[in-house]
Amino acid sequence: MESVIRDAFKEAVSPDPPEEAPAAAEEPVAETTETKTETKVETPGPVPYERFTEVNNRAKDYEQQLAQLRPLVEAHQSVINHCQQYGITPEKFSYWMGIAALDESDPIKAREALAPKIQSYQALTGEVIAPDLQKAVDEGSLSLDYARELTKARGATQLAQQNQARQAQTWQTQQQQRLVREYEQTMETWVANKTKLMPEFKPKADPNAKDGSFEFFLKMFETEVKNAGIRAPADIVKVADQVLASLNDFKQSGIPRPAAQKGIRSSTSTAAVKAKPQTLEEVVRNRYAELTRV
Repeated sequence: MESVIRDAFKEAVSPDPPEEAPAAAEEPVAETTETKTETKVETPGPVPYERFTEVNNRAKDYEQQLAQLRPLVEAHQSVINHCQQYGITPEKFSYWMGIAALDESDPIKAREALAPKIQSYQALTGEVIAPDLQKAVDEGSLSLDYARELTKARGATQLAQQNQARQAQTWQTQQQQRLVREYEQTMETWVANKTKLMPEFKPKADPNAKDGSFEFFLKMFETEVKNAGIRAPADIVKVADQVLASLNDFKQSGIPRPAAQKGIRSSTSTAAVKAKPQTLEEVVRNRYAELTRV
């Protein structure tokens, strides 16, 4: 913009012409024409039809790509849900996918890789007797059939314990995910409501810009919420309100106050007066401590 204005109002560098009426009249005409030309450049015109068509076609391409990727995303999510439901860890998933690949490419190696699993299955069915029971059978103190029944009973008990632990772990994971979703929704609603009341309370548009009240609130909130003993969404709201209140108190404390009138000095010792906070963080933390003090 500076270059446009500078060029539009730049004076001629040629020597002054003789004092003639036509020469004096030509300069304003040149400046007016140049100014009008620059003004036309600055005025935005209508969007060309070709550009409109290009943007419209690109949007349609994005929609088609999204439609093609949606089944893949849904399939991926279904696999994740299946693994979480049955407690399939990433290690187990990788193991069985490797077995499936070997089954197609080299069944002999697949059988070798499955040997430990097959032995554990045989122990559950009593086909392979436990070492201590096998020793009792060899010594003649236990029959083979009874040793097999005992091995099967042990395997059933072990399997039941594994299933119980898996179900407990699955339930705990689901509960944690549910709480996380509730906490996130609670904070989103809280921030949206506060933004309506305080339009300036919002994330900065430029990541490289200086942090504002919203960013400082987040830093304080993340620190305090870790030690708040959160048990329900209402606890999240309570911590957020207290942190925001302490931040607002600091803003109000920054307003100039009338100077104290000179008069009779108080007998209170100046040493007993609490030291004034020197930084923003000290002010907010002190105020937060007062609000949370029981």
